[in-house]
Amino acid sequence: MKQTFKLHEYLSEHMVDGSPKVSIYMPTHRSMPDAKQDPILFKNLIQQAQRELENKFNRRQWEPLIALLEELHDNPDFWTYATESLAILADETEVETFRLEQTIPQKLVVGEHFDLVPLLRYYDTIYSGYLVDIGRDRVQLYRVNQNGAEKVKEEDIIKNFPELYDDLDSEARMHAGGTRTDMSVMHGVKAKPEQVEKDRIKYFRYIDGQLRKYIGKDTPVIVAGTSENVAEFRSLAKGDFYTEQSIDQPFDSIEHDQQPERLRAILRPRYRERIGKQLEDYGFLKSQDKTVAGTDDVLAQAQQHRIQTLFIDSDYQPEDQGQLNDIINRVLTSGGQVVILTEDKLDDRLAATLRY
Repeated sequence: MKQTFKLHEYLSEHMVDGSPKVSIYMPTHRSMPDAKQDPILFKNLIQQAQRELENKFNRRQWEPLIALLEELHDNPDFWTYATESLAILADETEVETFRLEQTIPQKLVVGEHFDLVPLLRYYDTIYSGYLVDIGRDRVQLYRVNQNGAEKVKEEDIIKNFPELYDDLDSEARMHAGGTRTDMSVMHGVKAKPEQVEKDRIKYFRYIDGQLRKYIGKDTPVIVAGTSENVAEFRSLAKGDFYTEQSIDQPFDSIEHDQQPERLRAILRPRYRERIGKQLEDYGFLKSQDKTVAGTDDVLAQAQQHRIQTLFIDSDYQPEDQGQLNDIINRVLTSGGQVVILTEDKLDDRLAATLRY
C-alpha cells in the first residue's frame, strides 16, 4: 500500500543513531461525539512522551520533537478525518502519520529507534495488492491488504480520461469532469449505442494498459464491479496479474466492516503460496550457511547491511525491544524485507537470510 512506501522513505531520511524518536499508536473514532476523545488521548500521550524524553535525552534534542507533536495536535484539519487507528512516528525534524483501517492497541515507545512491528504487521506486503473497481464509465483503484482498502488518487494512473476521445464537443467536455463521466453525455444526447459500446471497450483497454505500466508483475490485482462489467473487462484485459477470483459487485457498495473479509478470501491463497516459498528458500539457504538466527548475530549482520529477509515470530517478546527495533530499522533502510510470521513458524523466533 502507498503508506508502506511512505514508511520506507521516512526511515531512509531519519535513520540517525542516537537521536530521540517517538512511536505512537492509538485507536481513533470515525464519528462524533466519540471522535472528541482522540485529541485528548493524543495530548496525554504527548505529555507522557515528554516525561520519558526528559529522562533519556538532552532537552535541546527533544524540544523540537515535542513542538512538532503539539503542532499536529493543535491542527483542527488533522482531526476532521479519522479511521480505526492512528500511527505516528516523530523525531526532532519531522512527524509522519499513518491512518490505519484496523484497531491497533494503544502504545507509546520512546527511544533511539522507531517501534515498527505494529505497522509492519498491518502493512504485510506479502498479503497485499491492488483492486480495480470497474464501472461502465469510471474507475477507482485501491491499494488493498488483509485489513482493508486505501484509495489511489485517479490522477496517479488515469491522467485525463476525455483525452481518449477525439470527437467530444466543448459542451460535453465541460460536463465530462475527468474520469467520472457518462459515455452518453460525453458524446451528447444523440450518441448511438454502438458508439458508446465502442468507447467503453476503448476505455477498458486503456485501463488495462495503464495498470500494466503501473503495477509490477508479482503484485495481484482484484477486479470488482457488476458481473457484466467484470466479465467484459476481463475478456479484454491482457495483464497477467489479475486474481482468478473477482468481486461481482461495486467495491464501494460493500459495507466497510465486511471489506477486509472479502479481500482476505481472495488474497489468502497467494499469501500462503508466497510464505511457503520464502520458508522453503530459508531452509535451502540455511543448508548453505547463508542464514543467521538470534538477536546478537542478526544485529551484527544488519549493521553490515547483509540481511535480505528478516523473519520475526509474531509472538516474539525480546528482552531488549530497542535492540529489535534497531534491527528492523537497519534492515528496512538497507532495502531488506521484514516478514512477521503469524501462522508458520521457524525453529528460531528471530532469523534472517543473507544477501551474500
